[in-house]
This record gives sequence, structure tokens and C-alpha cells, in this order.
Amino acid sequence: MTSESQREMLEILDATPRRVAAALQGLPRALLLWIPAPGRWSLVELAGHWRDFEHEIFLDSYRRIATTERPALPHHDPDERSLGSDARRARASEIVRTWRRARRETLAFLAALPPAAWEREGIHPIHGPLTLRTLVERQVRDHDLVHLREIERIQERYGILTRLGEAPRELRRAIEAIPVGLRAARPEPGRWSILEHICHLRDRDQLASTRITRMARTERPQLRELDGAALATTGRYSTQDGDEALREWERRRTLLVELLHVLDHAGWQRRGLHPRHGETTIAELVAHHLDHDAAHATRVRALRDALVSKPALVDPVNA
Repeated sequence: MTSESQREMLEILDATPRRVAAALQGLPRALLLWIPAPGRWSLVELAGHWRDFEHEIFLDSYRRIATTERPALPHHDPDERSLGSDARRARASEIVRTWRRARRETLAFLAALPPAAWEREGIHPIHGPLTLRTLVERQVRDHDLVHLREIERIQERYGILTRLGEAPRELRRAIEAIPVGLRAARPEPGRWSILEHICHLRDRDQLASTRITRMARTERPQLRELDGAALATTGRYSTQDGDEALREWERRRTLLVELLHVLDHAGWQRRGLHPRHGETTIAELVAHHLDHDAAHATRVRALRDALVSKPALVDPVNA
């Protein structure tokens, strides 16, 4: 490792606690404690992992290598270590503050080492012989940078699933002033009623759950399309109970969110063959689903406004 590359590694190690502190600052407690998938860590648990491993693994290993000839290096299973962690009961800011003090100690120790010390070896119980240089590279590449990306993914996933979960409730609030009977009225022939939009969204969720389940279980399956216009044309939607259709959409949306919550990052990257979009990941499919929600919510609100302002112009016979 050249002095320049050493300096670059130390700069990354120095910057990471500040980046984590900035990323977590001001986040609601619900997000800090939110677990993105079964077996994964929340944001506050990630911070606790950084704190615990700074002293127990990295700094301890560097000291052993620098002072002992080919020492045995410590190893802790991070998942097992997290079981006894106090992170979920602690404040994230305090965890990061403690970790930053430990990281400064690590940086001071590494910066004071002579060049030859970076090539000294220790024996890891799993990875075998490792130089101090290699261990620093692992701390930067396989630990700091990986977990920084994980923080971004957790926040992104939380936002996506929150938006998905809120969509039916937001639409319910948007139409609560419209009488149930009027929700089945079409504004004009060929345009959908509020009821038909809700039924379409409900059925679209069922299709999305089917697609995602197939993609999670099968390599690149062919995905079925839903012809919502054809279903609406049959009149099947217009005869359904509006309140029950909305409740059923809410139930199906809850199941869809639960299904997505089970998938880890690799699961969200699984692919299927979409009839219109071609090869598509689950993450891309969910993005299309959110766009679809937004488009129909806009149409429903426009129809609601028309019904509120000029209800007499809408012919319930067209429902």
C-alpha cells in the first residue's frame, strides 16, 4: 500500500462516522427502529454494529498485528453479536457519538504506524493470514462502504413501503365526502367512475402479488398483464359494492406490502419478463406500481372535484 492509498483509506475511515451521523440526524424513531426484512438490521442496529466492531474487532486486530508476531485475530459473528446488543434501546445519536470516539482512536493508531507495520500479518480464524493493510482495506471496502449503502437502501425501502401502504387510506380520505351511490357514476360515457378506479386498483394489487411471488420463486418468469379497460367495459365493476371494494383493496394492499417486506435487497433485484416493459426487476415493478397509484389517484381526485362542484351533470345511469 502506498502512502497515498493509505491516506485515502484513512480519509474514508475518518469521514464515515460524519456521513452516518448526517444520514441518521432528524429521522423519526419509527424509521430508526424499522427492520427492512426478516433477519436484517435496523438503522440503529447498524450504528450499534459499527460501534461494537470498532473496538472489539478492528482496533484490537490492528494492535495485535502491530505488536505481536503473526497473532491470532479476533472474530465475532455479527448476527450473533447483535442478539445481545443494546442498540434498539439506545439513542442513535449517543451510539454514533461513542463510535466516533472509538474511530478517532483507530485513526490515531493507524496514522502513527511505520510503513513496515502495514505489511505485518495476523491469522484470522476464517480468512487465514491477513496483513494489516488488507484488514484496513476490508474495513473500508467490505464494512464502511457496504453499510453506508445499506443505510441508503433502508431509507429508500421504508419510503417505498410507506407510500404503498398509505395509498388506499389517502384515496379513502379523498372520496369520503362523495355519497356511496354517486361513486358508481361515470362522468361521461367511456370514462371510469370512482368505483371502477377502486376495483381496478384492487385487482392490480392482486396481479402484483402474483407477479412478485412468481419472480421470487422462479428465474425470469413470463408475467401476465391485466386488461383493466376490458374488465371495466364488461360492467362487472359497476355492479360491485363500493365500500366492500375499497376494503378489499386495503386488505390486498396490506398483503402486498407484507410480501415486499419479506424480501431482502437481493430479492428486490430478481427479474421477470413483463409484457410491455421487457425484463423487469421487482424493484422496477414496484416503481411502476407507485406511478400507477399516483395516476389513478389524480383521476379520482379530478372526478371527485367534478362531482362536488356539479353533481347534477353526472348521470348515475351511466354507472
